[in-house]
This record gives sequence, structure tokens and C-alpha cells, in this order.
Amino acid sequence: MAEEASAGDADARGAGSVDAAGSTSRATGPASGTPARSTSIGGSDVGATGDAIGSATSDAALPAAAHAAVARELLPPELAKRLDRLRLLVRAPRRGVMHGERRGPRKGSSVELSDFRPYAEGDDPRLIDWRAYARMERLFVKLYVLEEDATLHLLLDGSQSMAWGTPSKLALAKRLAAALGYVALGRQEWVASLAFAEGASSAPRIVRGRAGLPRLLAGLAAQEAAGGTAPRRSLVQYAAAAGRPGPLVLLSDLYGDGWQDGLDALLMAGYEPTIVHILDREELQPSVRGDLDLRDDETGERLPISIDEAALGAYQEALDTWRTGLAAFCVRRGIPFVPVSTDLDVEEIVLGLLRRRGLVG
Repeated sequence: MAEEASAGDADARGAGSVDAAGSTSRATGPASGTPARSTSIGGSDVGATGDAIGSATSDAALPAAAHAAVARELLPPELAKRLDRLRLLVRAPRRGVMHGERRGPRKGSSVELSDFRPYAEGDDPRLIDWRAYARMERLFVKLYVLEEDATLHLLLDGSQSMAWGTPSKLALAKRLAAALGYVALGRQEWVASLAFAEGASSAPRIVRGRAGLPRLLAGLAAQEAAGGTAPRRSLVQYAAAAGRPGPLVLLSDLYGDGWQDGLDALLMAGYEPTIVHILDREELQPSVRGDLDLRDDETGERLPISIDEAALGAYQEALDTWRTGLAAFCVRRGIPFVPVSTDLDVEEIVLGLLRRRGLVG
């Protein structure tokens, strides 16, 4: 008798674990052709002016005890101490609306060259330091820090497939968003955060400075995975609505169609996307075997399947092809692509992977 499972699309992408009731739960899988599911990010202005940004931070505060509990779960004190020395980096100078701890392109200010990192295929050739190349015969790109405030955009995939994993993919996404938001807010930057999924809030949560951290953490803690998502529509609408493009971090498993079009829209609008591609270890190296009845968490579609070594080999080949295609697209667009699994520590990802890719320094 087949075991009931929840899974990805019809070729059994994703992997599973057995819950207390003995059924296997699994996430949506990594192939194109997944039906697009409607969602919306409304026409909220993400900070065209300082007043517009400030007006978005006026909702009621949580009790102090609730703030402390949320902060400890999403941002442990020992991690926060390690993050205090970091700052948000940008790939090109930008104009802010209020004074911050970075330099900007306004008249009377100058641009501070903050750091270098090795050139990667897809980087803007205009940022190559040719003097360094002449000395060392190696290519490096320049990273800048501005004196004016910037806006860090944190977009989390809140669809049902993100509930998969131990810890769940959404749990890791929320902790990464908390860590990156902490870095930006500690330097008096703006942070706009939004989880996009069917039924999710249509307006981003916008805060500035360390005083805005409790609101950011409370919003992240309250987010639960539910429904489907429409990547193309969500990202295109966000690109059209936001008034202050800047560094943008997309935290998602990237299941579904339309991510490429959505990312192109963000680039056209002036954003600097970084993709953190989150998969669970069981999705990367499935351990399940036998006859299963797979169910798509987001659509409810079902597929009976026998999983043996041949099926797992085909799955692994499809997974590798899919991830290679995503990475190649990002290289062509100059978008940092950072694949991670849910068994990695937040500290390892932020202080290691994202630091090497030039998002923080």
C-alpha cells in the first residue's frame, strides 16, 4: 500500500521525512512547469521620501517580554555580537534620503572605496580595479560604502513549500533576514521586508535604525508558510511599486515558474539582487525509498511513484540540471547566487558565504 506524501511536481522532486502519524511530507520540486499560483504585492511605496518611509513604522509596539523572546529565537545574542562589526555593502554608489553611516553621491560628499573581492563571471566590468590587475595579474571588483542611508530589501518566499525541512526552509530564511536586517539597522539604514505568498500582507514592513529592530523581528516571527506563490507577478509588482531601489536579498527555494522574468524586472528597476537559494538536505540527498503517493503541498496534485536507486539517480540529475541553470542565469545577469541548505548555521552563511559574495563586509 502506498504511503501518503506531500511533494513537488509530477516527477517526485523534493524529499521527505516521516511525521508522527507515519506519513511523509515533502516540498514542491525543482523543475520548470510548476503551475504559477496567484499572489500580489500591492502598490506600496518603499520609501520614495523620508516621510513616506517614516510613516510605515507607526503600528503598535509589542510588549517588551515578547520582543525579548522573539529576538532570542531569531537573533541570539552571541550571533548579534558577531554581526556588530559588519556593514552593508553596495555595488554602486546610491543617493539616500537621510543621513546615515555611509557616503553617498550627493554634491559635497565623496564615495568611499570599502573593499575588494575577486572578480566572478557576470560582475560589472566597470567595477574592475585595473591597477590591482596590473600589480597582481588577478581581477578584483571594487565595493563601495556610502555615507547616506540606503534601503535593504528582504524578500522571503512564504509559500507552503518553504515549510519543508528540519529546520524548515522558512525558519532559516527568517533567521537570515533577521541577521541581515540587524546589520543594516545597526548602521542607520532602512530595511523593507516582505514575505510573498497567497494571503500574505501586500505591503512591506519598513523600519530604520536599531529602534526598528523589534518590529522587523516581530514581523518575521509571525510569518508562516501557506498557499502558493507567483514569482513573476510578485517580483514584477514589487519592482514597480518600490521607490528606493537598493540591495535586495531574495530568500527562496525557487520552486515554480517566472523567477527569471521577476528578477529581470528588479534589475531594470535598479535593484541589486542577491539570491539565497534554500533547500533542505533531504531535498538535496533524499533518503526515502519504496512506493509513495506524493502530494504537492501547494496545489494538492497527487502522484503515485516507486522510488528506487534508478529513480533517485534521475532525480539527482534533474536537480543538478535545474540548479546549474539557475546559477547560469544569475551569472549572465551579474546576480550573486548563493545555494545553501537548512543544516547550515546562519553565522556560517552570513559571515562566510554572503561576506565572500560582497553583500556585507
